[in-house]
Amino acid sequence: MKWASNARFLPRVLSNEGKTPLYMIFFVTSRCNLRCDHCFFWKELNIAKKELSLEEIEKVTKNMDPLLLLRMTGGEPFLRTDLPEIAGLFYKNAGMRNLGINTAGFFTKRIVESVKKILSQYPIDLDVVVSIDDFKDQHDSNRGVKGSFDNAVNTIHELKKLQKEYPNLVVTTVTTVMAKNQDRIDDIFEEIKRIGPDFMNANFIRGDSKNPSLKATRIENYMRFVNKINEYNSSKLIHNFYINSKVKNKLLSNTVYNTHVQGKHQGVTCVAADKMTVLYSEGDVHLCEMLNENIGNLRDYNYDFRKLWASENRKNIRNAMVKRKCFCTHECFMSASLLLDLKNFAKAYKKVRGTDVLKQSSVINSPLTKTKIAPVVHTSSSLKIIQ
Repeated sequence: MKWASNARFLPRVLSNEGKTPLYMIFFVTSRCNLRCDHCFFWKELNIAKKELSLEEIEKVTKNMDPLLLLRMTGGEPFLRTDLPEIAGLFYKNAGMRNLGINTAGFFTKRIVESVKKILSQYPIDLDVVVSIDDFKDQHDSNRGVKGSFDNAVNTIHELKKLQKEYPNLVVTTVTTVMAKNQDRIDDIFEEIKRIGPDFMNANFIRGDSKNPSLKATRIENYMRFVNKINEYNSSKLIHNFYINSKVKNKLLSNTVYNTHVQGKHQGVTCVAADKMTVLYSEGDVHLCEMLNENIGNLRDYNYDFRKLWASENRKNIRNAMVKRKCFCTHECFMSASLLLDLKNFAKAYKKVRGTDVLKQSSVINSPLTKTKIAPVVHTSSSLKIIQ
């Protein structure tokens, strides 16, 4: 963990007033070669859009304050052949030193070449997150394309080989826990463990999934899986506090569980539209991934991110969200809210102080898990719980 590199952001963790976000999720493309049943972004995929060009991204990055963490996603981000150049612009112009890239892992050769190009040019911490949802046949069925599982596993193995040359590379898996895989989740954990990533992550299915029936997911199955992966991760060395933090992961899983079961705000104020935001491929800047709250398009602001961020619309969206006490089970935003706001971290820690949130007896055997919880469905007008 590079404390010196990240320590400079501490004043902005305390207060980010007047600054652009610390953490950005960038949907670099809406193009995708897969057709995943659980995708919450499926309505936007493969629709002809004018993606931000390198020249436009350069202008944007020159008008931002230093960025603690950038996470590139899609669509399939590696469908952009200029992905290393995009990373370079954020490194050179926006001070980005922590990068995460989410991928289905299908294009092994392209992924490895792009990752190697990034790491050979820029001294950053890079976390490549490859999706593994199930065993081979079930994974391929869920992803809609044969060979998805084998390619993803091969990508993981090839990226692991790169670590001999680039120890600042972390290879992570993410599994979406949903109705179709929840009853096999223990065996799926063992399969991923056999594959051997550096870390494992989990998502509780959320948003407007392509197959709505997948939302009939029991929270206890998600928590059982999270308990296992937290134990797996705890055997690893901490690589980077802001990318893979053991303490944060424990607090996160506990907060997700309580939010889902109790269906109410857990005292964690979301940092969306303050310290965190979402940028879409065509230049729209949103409050978050789940809500259709568009702050504005960067093309309308001459690519001046500072000007857009200082707009009354951004302030109004942020203030309205705080007043409504918006809450969800979205792991990315909840993680950011825990790590980038010390009050949130303290509140979450206080709730588990004196207990071990990894113990199944403290979560899975809770009386609350005996109650059948109806899934809460997200609508664009809802600013409450999103799954």
